[in-house]
Amino acid sequence: MSFTIVSPYAKKHRARWVLVWLGVLVLVIGGCVVGKQVQLRHEMIQIAHSEQARKEIEAGLKLEDPHAFTSQGVIHSYEVDDSSLEHNPMGGINGYLIINGDRKSDHGANLNLDRFYVDGKLGSLRVMVDDDPWLDTQIFKKYDLNTPKSTLQWVCTMIGDYGPGWIEEVESGRLGRMESDGEGGQRSVDDTLTGREMRRRFGSDWATRKMSPQKEAEVDDALRKLRQQADERYRRACKRFGIQPENEDE
Repeated sequence: MSFTIVSPYAKKHRARWVLVWLGVLVLVIGGCVVGKQVQLRHEMIQIAHSEQARKEIEAGLKLEDPHAFTSQGVIHSYEVDDSSLEHNPMGGINGYLIINGDRKSDHGANLNLDRFYVDGKLGSLRVMVDDDPWLDTQIFKKYDLNTPKSTLQWVCTMIGDYGPGWIEEVESGRLGRMESDGEGGQRSVDDTLTGREMRRRFGSDWATRKMSPQKEAEVDDALRKLRQQADERYRRACKRFGIQPENEDE
């Protein structure tokens, strides 16, 4: 029987090489991950700035503002905020449009780009543009009753949810505000009349707190009545602007 004596120096030398190779492995894996993310971001930027996306974005903005990109319109220009582009869970791209070069404020439009499979083939690029409340308010003020029906429909919905003074509340920043979610992100705050009243009656966590069956029935009844009130405000607003409420026959 023979024994091999390994010197302390050899052990340290071997351990040092193990650490070196582990470091190299980490760098290689990290480089691959970062490289893939860089490539993915580059592809998203290319898609968002493509000619097809440009046409779809401009068409979407013109649906909101019929005189967009002219001196008579509210929307004079737009710019894709490259830093906002990210993949959504459905495989599309979400982002943000800077309107009229105003980078200092949060007034712009949300952007969604997607492609759908049709008969097993990838279809054309679909773009959805969703203005923020402030921009919609400016469009409504600009065109008054000549605003497109879709925008008027939105106005009536806002009146139903927030009440007659919603324009002033949007401008003062009290509606649709965001708050920290505690994890570095943000979440919207339900600041509708219904949301405010439910929080006042049952607490800020009324939608998630575990309650007794009797209390749940009370909450459901209150929510139903408040929504009925909002629907009634909505119908009155539609009547005021002379348009047909949604989900009702023309």
